[in-house]
Amino acid sequence: MNACAIVIGINDYQKPGIPNLFGAVGDAADFADWALDPGGGNVRPEHMYFWTSPAPAAPSARLAAFLANPTVWTNGTAVSLGRPPRAQEISDTALMMSRDLPSAAPAITRIYVFMAGHGVQSVAIGVERDAQTCFVAGDFNPGSATYGLIPCDDLRRGLLQMGYFSEAVMFFDCCRSPMSLNDPAPLLPWPRGAGQDAPFGIGRAARRGAKAFETPEKTPNRGAFSTVLMEGLRRHRNAANELTLNDLEVYVSNTIQSVLDESRQYPYFDIDPRNPPFCVLQAPVASPPRSDQHHVQEQRHAETAATRRCRWNGHRSGNRRAGQHPGAGGHAVRVRDVRRQLLLPFQARWTRGDQCPTLARSPS
Repeated sequence: MNACAIVIGINDYQKPGIPNLFGAVGDAADFADWALDPGGGNVRPEHMYFWTSPAPAAPSARLAAFLANPTVWTNGTAVSLGRPPRAQEISDTALMMSRDLPSAAPAITRIYVFMAGHGVQSVAIGVERDAQTCFVAGDFNPGSATYGLIPCDDLRRGLLQMGYFSEAVMFFDCCRSPMSLNDPAPLLPWPRGAGQDAPFGIGRAARRGAKAFETPEKTPNRGAFSTVLMEGLRRHRNAANELTLNDLEVYVSNTIQSVLDESRQYPYFDIDPRNPPFCVLQAPVASPPRSDQHHVQEQRHAETAATRRCRWNGHRSGNRRAGQHPGAGGHAVRVRDVRRQLLLPFQARWTRGDQCPTLARSPS
């Protein structure tokens, strides 16, 4: 099956009030390497749309070759790995892909979507608009309306409407913490069309209303969900060397706790159809492009001391204090959750030796 992919990872949002992450770029780079592998996602380089902020510190040889001549996004937008992509750049490029790539030769029938970074859960408005996971793009402004968010369910519906693609496989490694603004998810500026009964699979890092963590807890460098997801995509097969989304869901759900300490995270998958099982690929197991140890060392060396000083310490439930919530052994747990920073009154609290501010909710 021929496929295309849009892959995004944001560590550095470059916005006051939106804390940086450690592992979203590494997650996106790992997924892109798998997607470009003919034995993995089987995405040709000209059908890969990749954007991270900042650039991957230690890309695999396959991804490095792609980055030497990356695909230009819609309207001639050249990828700038020095900043995060904006919401309209993401939605316009996805729309362009859905219009143009299915008619390519050979025909593109599947689209992969992978996004790692911050996320929130929108609120439901009446009976017409359900709550849905929204990915935080680079132009979201804390304290504003919902502009700058990508509604993930609407994105799936838009990609599959009017038969553009035959199926979609999507993964979102971000939090699903509820927003406190009484606004629905923003509408994508796409033409409306009749929906179709097309197969799709969506893997979300956490259940509704919950957080997604980074790991390991002492020195976070990857998303917990992405870590086990990529292991499953590369190495989990049945007796016929097939990987189905049904089996991947079970593998990820049963394995994710092994990469966390005290934190609890419950991935959530939507798969349609479930019967017969949705086959992702049929191929032998594959090895990761490099060892985790090597990747961590390269990623750490690539970061400047100033960037490391400005990392935000995430939080878990219980034992809370402003901006830092210790996990096992007193180490901070990174979460992909900006709920405490989004759409709320703020007050600045200085932590970590007054080297950088973190924002805590003002008293009500």
